[in-house]
Amino acid sequence: MKPALKKLLPILGSAVLWLQGCGGNSTSLGQVYFPIDVGDVRNLQRTSAGGVASFTQTVESEAPVNGNSVFPFNTVNELGDTVRVDYFGANTSAGINLCGWEDFENNASAQYTPCVFFPYLPDGANVSQSTQMVGTGALANAVSLDYDFTVESFGDVSVPAGTFSNCATNDVDVMNKDSAGNIIEQGMVTLVLCPEIGMVSLTTQDFSFGGGTSVLVSGVIDGMAIP
Repeated sequence: MKPALKKLLPILGSAVLWLQGCGGNSTSLGQVYFPIDVGDVRNLQRTSAGGVASFTQTVESEAPVNGNSVFPFNTVNELGDTVRVDYFGANTSAGINLCGWEDFENNASAQYTPCVFFPYLPDGANVSQSTQMVGTGALANAVSLDYDFTVESFGDVSVPAGTFSNCATNDVDVMNKDSAGNIIEQGMVTLVLCPEIGMVSLTTQDFSFGGGTSVLVSGVIDGMAIP
């Protein structure tokens, strides 16, 4: 893996889901844990071994990508340059589909067939799935993605954007493989998602390109200013 990929956000991109709980400390039925609304803006701060950097992510209008109808999540750096785009499937009736991503900062990308799918999940649930992929750059030899997704807990979470209740902490074990079944990249992604807000924290670890944590600082989500 090229050293430049130390800046790369996780192999799953800003992977998200729409959770539906089943009692206890889990979610209320129907709460949206990652809203997709065109024009939403999320200001993020990433801390890694390379220091602290700020980014702005905007939800763009629905568009066709690789045969799928998706919403691009466009991420720009402090200079206003687009460094990354994540493509999320428009059909959220049964969950969220991550159909691919492009990393212009590091000349790498991935397209998933079928899209990476996160279904409705209750507290403590787990799902393991695989999908075919086409990568570029450092992932040019990758042909498949295996992932194991677990909802670890629900509770209050504090980030620079504020303190949010009933947030879901989720762990995703990720493996990218080549055509011979060899592991090209492997690591852990921890996502913290909050009702009606979406991702408030994302941490990567054990990847060859290094780890880091991105947190929500502020934004405008469904017309509501955060904080």
